[in-house]
Amino acid sequence: MKYWDESAIYFCSGEVLRATETSLAISVYSEPVAMQRRGVSRLSFAVPLSIKVTETAHTGLASQKVYQAETRNISPGGVRFDSDLPLKADDVLELQIDLPSGIIGATGVVVSADKVQREGTEVNSLGVEFFTLPGDTRNAVMEFILENTPVLGAED
Repeated sequence: MKYWDESAIYFCSGEVLRATETSLAISVYSEPVAMQRRGVSRLSFAVPLSIKVTETAHTGLASQKVYQAETRNISPGGVRFDSDLPLKADDVLELQIDLPSGIIGATGVVVSADKVQREGTEVNSLGVEFFTLPGDTRNAVMEFILENTPVLGAED
């Protein structure tokens, strides 16, 4: 079983005994194991991402132009992606993330910008922290993480 709260995703063995419209009875066989990183769960997964730069020190980048990328990882707290854009820490972005359940929108700030080599090309690896996510958007990200996180030791 997988479930989450504000601080982590939890994994444990168990089964549903009874379910109604308003309640759920479960039997848990093992102690829950919390999976977290940097205070929030992160999933290494590539999904399409649209980026609009709204505030930056770089002339010409802040405009209505939309740039495309793919996430390298995603969490309820932010995303990491590669880009050739010369962004730096404190630049502000509007993001649209194309999850299988639908497109979610977020505003975030670049918190890290590191030059890295990917397949022989130098790119900026950008870490973006969301300012805030509405509850339904945060839940959509958490559900996506839960659906795509493998359970260690799970049998098919």
